[in-house]
Amino acid sequence: MLFVLVLLYSLVDLQMKSYKGLVGCKYPTHDVFVTSPNMKTLLHLLLGNQQICMRQQLHFGEHDPCLVAQPFNKQTAYLCFIPYPYTSNATNTAPWTVPSESAFEPINGHRLSQNPLGLIPEDSVCALEMHFHNLLTSFSQLPPSERSISSFHSLRMKDYKNRIRFLLNCLRTPMLWDEAIHCLVCAQHCALELEALQTLVTSVGLTWDTQPFVVHALRDVVGTLTEQPAVAQKLYQAGILVWFFCKLCHLNDLLLVGCWSTETNPIPICTLPPQYSFDDATPLRLILYSGLLNNLSWYKAMGRYSWSQAFPSLVWGPDPAVAGVSFNHTESSALARQIAPAPLSSMVSSSSLPSSLLLPSMSSVN
Repeated sequence: MLFVLVLLYSLVDLQMKSYKGLVGCKYPTHDVFVTSPNMKTLLHLLLGNQQICMRQQLHFGEHDPCLVAQPFNKQTAYLCFIPYPYTSNATNTAPWTVPSESAFEPINGHRLSQNPLGLIPEDSVCALEMHFHNLLTSFSQLPPSERSISSFHSLRMKDYKNRIRFLLNCLRTPMLWDEAIHCLVCAQHCALELEALQTLVTSVGLTWDTQPFVVHALRDVVGTLTEQPAVAQKLYQAGILVWFFCKLCHLNDLLLVGCWSTETNPIPICTLPPQYSFDDATPLRLILYSGLLNNLSWYKAMGRYSWSQAFPSLVWGPDPAVAGVSFNHTESSALARQIAPAPLSSMVSSSSLPSSLLLPSMSSVN
């Protein structure tokens, strides 16, 4: 704990700056330079100040609106991070808005309880449900060259669909406020991962079973590791945020991005809308994921849970923070056991769900 505090203190005064003509954040102690194709178009810092934290041999990247641990491995050269949703269309932020506790509606018989069971606003659930429906529809309408067996019909896509149906059912089942928000955030994260996959398939032309673009586990889709410069270049040129990690001794040996930025065909720049930009690390409006800044403990707990599912000890070696955790469907349904929803018969009828969400029985989630 003391080491982490000292490390955070040493990074607190680091600001975004230019390095070798690139805009980003330099951490000389840890041989890392964080940059993005978007940074050259922003008036404010991209998503606040970046912080790099260490735990054993792993590195974590923390940023204001997501606050989910992003994986860095000391022996891996590049980390590619998928862009935030609606960067090109900021008019629809409903699926990413977190309702306030005042909007939590206790069910009958619980209004006077100190810890009432209740529901988050139905419009929030419907917005997320429609977003899932549109995403899955867009996958089904992809041309055959992009809708490959390894993506649309893969076991992971089926796992996503099962998770979607399960989480939507949970959100329509009375829960405690903290449980409801935790469940909503997990559903939003799942939607963000699907958007990430869609971006990879349509803009980059890679699927999660394609080498050398390796995805270790389901929760790893948003932060995907590759040490292939050609893959990182494709992502960068598609306007996807790329974190360059230096495993060399000198930063000037690290980046090929200078060549990528000056090629004949310039990269497409996706300018972030105002609500994604931060001035002095303070969000302009508490929407998107940063709506959870009033209760960071739950969000960080969700990040730790996601990390333990995505990077079990069999991949990265033993880690005291996730001791005894292994990636399997029983563990990945831990949220289901925590929330303990009502029987399926008391949940939303399957007839009210879009056809793309009509899936096998809920037992397949386990």
